[in-house]
Amino acid sequence: MAWATTKYLGCAVSQNCGDMWYAACHYSPGGNIVNRRVYEIGKPCSNCPVGFFCDSTLLCEANTRF
Repeated sequence: MAWATTKYLGCAVSQNCGDMWYAACHYSPGGNIVNRRVYEIGKPCSNCPVGFFCDSTLLCEANTRF
């Protein structure tokens, strides 16, 4: 699960010899912190970091793609 503070995401997908597919993703910085909220409460895009803008879905998006 991506957290409000997640900035980077990388994923890979692989198929074994049969019909099974496997997917793995790495998020940075990490999350899954006990007793912490996954998302921040507040007005959408009110806390976008420097170098980000508010996109059409009201999410902060980086000005550059990596």
